[in-house]
Amino acid sequence: MPFDTREFVAEVAARSALKRLRGPKSFGVFLENLTPLDPQHFVDVLAERREGKPLRVAVLGTSARVRGARNLTVTTSPTETNVWRNDATTRGGVPTAVLVVGPAPKVSSLRSTLPLVTQADLRSEIADRAIALLESPERTAFWRAHEEMPGEVPLQQLAQFAAEATSVAARSRATLMDLEWKLVYNLGLVPQKTLLAASGPRGAVKAIRQNRVFVNRLRTLSSRDRSHLLRVLEDDQSGDAKKTAASAILRFEKRRSIDDLKGLDTELVRTLLRGDSDAAPPKAGGDQPQMSKRERLDGDALALDLLLSESRGVKVAAKRYADAIDPTGEDSSGPEAITVDRREILPRPKVGTSQATALFGRLI
Repeated sequence: MPFDTREFVAEVAARSALKRLRGPKSFGVFLENLTPLDPQHFVDVLAERREGKPLRVAVLGTSARVRGARNLTVTTSPTETNVWRNDATTRGGVPTAVLVVGPAPKVSSLRSTLPLVTQADLRSEIADRAIALLESPERTAFWRAHEEMPGEVPLQQLAQFAAEATSVAARSRATLMDLEWKLVYNLGLVPQKTLLAASGPRGAVKAIRQNRVFVNRLRTLSSRDRSHLLRVLEDDQSGDAKKTAASAILRFEKRRSIDDLKGLDTELVRTLLRGDSDAAPPKAGGDQPQMSKRERLDGDALALDLLLSESRGVKVAAKRYADAIDPTGEDSSGPEAITVDRREILPRPKVGTSQATALFGRLI
């Protein structure tokens, strides 16, 4: 079934407002500076979940007509909303929900009087709803991590991801298990199967941030990365999947649109960037694993590659790399090649920088 992010946010906002309206002494709630939502759906959800209990709703900052319901009175007038604050109906116990969706006058007194529903409240409600779709420790850690990362994951992206996950879950839980990892492009991440399988909150945060480092690499491709991608596009023997992925990566670097991350897979992307998507098979009769072609790499690029592939030898590689670019002996003829996971790497020092104090340096 199709999903509507504006309706999803409206429902989440309505549920958050209703939590603040619980209890006989609740006199109102104020919602402002939220991500775009559907005001009419917000009112409809309030009417349904109030179950006949009276409520007054002010939708301010819009010229659109918003319908009320049998138990709900609706206004779009800031003046009328301020009159409601102290009239007989309010004193009689009927609360008011104020939703500000655009620039509106006369809201300062309302903002200072009524309890606030914030973006943090919506993030918590979104995480609760997403976790309830299919409860597991790994999914819980993943969603809670995003709830608590407002500086890295905007509310709009979190809502869009949750809305699409909810739509997929409506088919079946099995469908959600199969497809949810592919939907993380909504969060600005490259789809990765292990993202929703991390153990514990710290593991989830680590996996998410490693993926973001990888995304940053795609935003500013090196000339070597770009050359490998163009080679895939020009090679008649490259499969359609590889060509589609290579085109999407190049578009993402140019447009920075998260929609270009849709359909990618970290394993395939790493393969394309390494340039070994069409590596030759081992020679017949060869029992030993073949050494890959010598690569010239910056330390940061190698560190990122090893971290994302969860290589066990990353710390040893860090020490070898540091020794190679800064030898203690008197021979200063240049860095020697090192072997990392059956790959022969020729270290490429960065002029004027201390690359060993960046990604790799933290592991030494």
